[in-house]
Amino acid sequence: MGFAKCLEDNIKIMEDRFYMREQIYQGTITEIFIKIEPCKKNKRKNKRIECCECGEGFLFTGGEQHYYEKHNLKEPKRCPKCRETRKEMFRKLAV
Repeated sequence: MGFAKCLEDNIKIMEDRFYMREQIYQGTITEIFIKIEPCKKNKRKNKRIECCECGEGFLFTGGEQHYYEKHNLKEPKRCPKCRETRKEMFRKLAV
């Protein structure tokens, strides 16, 4: 629900900017000061996830959850250290 509201707010801001640009080009407005209010993020709780490779627990923070949701990604299975190791392995294979 919060994400949809944030999206609606951003669309409204974009429409307002478009309208104001039209007014500038027509010469009716000389200066614009637009205040963009940040959308209210959902209060996500930090999660503790167990790594599928090393079995060590790691923290999946609310900010990371927001990023993963925004980019349509699934939550990570591996801890940051194992993810970096895996990336390095694929980089070496690509060379």
